This record gives sequence, structure tokens and C-alpha cells, in this order.
Amino acid sequence: MIMPKATTSELVKELVSTFEKHADLSISMEMSKYMKSHFPFLGIKKPLRVELQKPFIANVKLLGSAEIIEAVKVLWNLPEREFQYTAIELLVACKRKWNEAFSQLFIELITEKSWWDTVDIIASKLIGGYYFKEHSHYKHLFIKWSLDENIWLNRVALIHQLSYKNNTDKDLLLQIILNVVHKQNFFIRKGIGWALRQYSYIEPHFVLQQVEILPLSNLSKREAIKAIQRKTIIPNQ
Repeated sequence: MIMPKATTSELVKELVSTFEKHADLSISMEMSKYMKSHFPFLGIKKPLRVELQKPFIANVKLLGSAEIIEAVKVLWNLPEREFQYTAIELLVACKRKWNEAFSQLFIELITEKSWWDTVDIIASKLIGGYYFKEHSHYKHLFIKWSLDENIWLNRVALIHQLSYKNNTDKDLLLQIILNVVHKQNFFIRKGIGWALRQYSYIEPHFVLQQVEILPLSNLSKREAIKAIQRKTIIPNQ
């Protein structure tokens, strides 16, 4: 007899039950405090959470794209932050099934329950991964995000190329930086420095030059030249 596949709601319900059994109030308070009390936590540290979520991710991966997206949305709407982490890791695990519907979901997740802990992974792993192959065709999208009032869209525009290495579009990066450099927000200034530092592994002289030319904040400058100062990178003479 062939057993029917579990539904999305059944799988999520089982995950919730599993997570709640391993909740730790003392740890949850520490985790929430670290995130400036923006979100409640169950108190499950990452190594244990990753182990607990394995059956859930393995089973959801067998479902269709629409059901995977449904599972992500249900997890995202749950209050505890561990569920958003699992949702992102589910999306990474389902990379082979990504399509335009997934890309729209990624954008939604940037602007819902936004904080650096989810936005940064969405930027580098999801947005960066999805748009990598035809990146040049989507410049307009990243420029649009850099001009948006939403700081998290700005940050994604800045750091989505973190893993691109030699494929980084440095002209696009500079345009995005110029579009946001006037903003005094910590996450924008940090993002500018992070993006430049990552590219300094490819072209350290270029980054040093931009640090001198661009009207960067001191924070952005410090972040941009960290790797060079540590002599992780030694610019060619």
C-alpha cells in the first residue's frame, strides 16, 4: 500500500511541535536580546535547529513549487524567529526548483520581518543566487532598490554580489553606492563597506581608490579596507 504524502500543513505542524519540545526559555531571552528584542525566539541554537529541521526540509523538497512557497509563507508568519531561519534554509535547499514565483517570494521576504539576520542571507544566497546567471539583465531592478526608501532593499542592492568575485559588476556597485551614500543609516553604511571589502579581494587598488574618491562615512571606509589592512590582500606594486 502506498502511503499518501504529507501535506504542507501537516509537515509544518510537525515541525512546530518538534521545535516547541526543544524550546529553552533562558536561551530564548538571550537570543531575543541579541536581536534588539525585535523578535521572540524559542531558544533553539543553530546546531540543534539544523538537526531538528532536517526531516522537514527533506520532505518539503519532495513537494511542488507552489507547496514549497506555501510552506515558506506559513513559517514566515509564525512569531518565533527560528521558523524564519528554517524557511530561508528550505529555500536554499530547493534551489533547483527556483522560478519567477520564487524570485517574487524572495522580494516579499526582504520587506517582511526585516532585520539583518534574514535580509543578509536573502541578499547573498537567494537574490544573489537567483539573478547570477542573467545578472546584466536585472541591473534596473537593483538600481530601483537602491533608490527605494526601504533601507533593506538598499542593503540587498549593495550586498547581493558578495559571492560573485570576478563576476562582480563593479560599475553597478559604484552606482548603487552613489545612490545610497548620503544615507546615515548604520546598515547602509556597513553594507557599503562590506561590499567594497568583498571586492577588495579581487581589485584592492580599485577599492583603495574608491575609498579616497567617494564621500564615504568613516564606518564605510573602515569596513572597506579591513582585509587590505590585515594584509589578507596585498595590492600589487
